[in-house]
Amino acid sequence: MKTLTLESGQLHRLVLTPGRALRCTAGSLWLTLDGEDVTLRQGEQWTAPVRGTALVEAISVQARLQLSARSGWLARLTRHRQPTFGAPLSLKWRL
Repeated sequence: MKTLTLESGQLHRLVLTPGRALRCTAGSLWLTLDGEDVTLRQGEQWTAPVRGTALVEAISVQARLQLSARSGWLARLTRHRQPTFGAPLSLKWRL
């Protein structure tokens, strides 16, 4: 889980995937994604409905935002940085 602290008026850009949850843990936040504007107060949560770039701004003196861990196939893919392969394939020929 990633935590982000923003000062009043500070903008931050986030690339989100569907299902990624954002929770305001302190202060108040404004965010916009794909034409949808959302205001979050302390304790409130919002889940990204689509993939896109969101703009987040603190609308209180200071605000703190927690991003949930990525979910879905991309998270599973990036969790394992090196592929795992089985034993070498051996072929037997019968004549």
